[in-house]
Amino acid sequence: GFMAGEVETTAVAVARAPGEAVKYRLTSTGMGTTSTVDVALAFIPADGTCMVGWSVNLVEAGGLLRMVPAGAIRAA
Repeated sequence: GFMAGEVETTAVAVARAPGEAVKYRLTSTGMGTTSTVDVALAFIPADGTCMVGWSVNLVEAGGLLRMVPAGAIRAA
């Protein structure tokens, strides 16, 4: 079966370029884990719509996440 539990995540905007990009720092805790990630979103005009380019950088992994190989986290 699946594990049940809760994960609490907080997102804080750390940089903004209105209409162009935003960067967030996300911190999560729960189920014996902690993590901090930086998320960058770039808004790209495309034929009257908007595409979103994104990247994520794992800043810190704690608790049970420390046991997961870094390659497995990058692959996810």
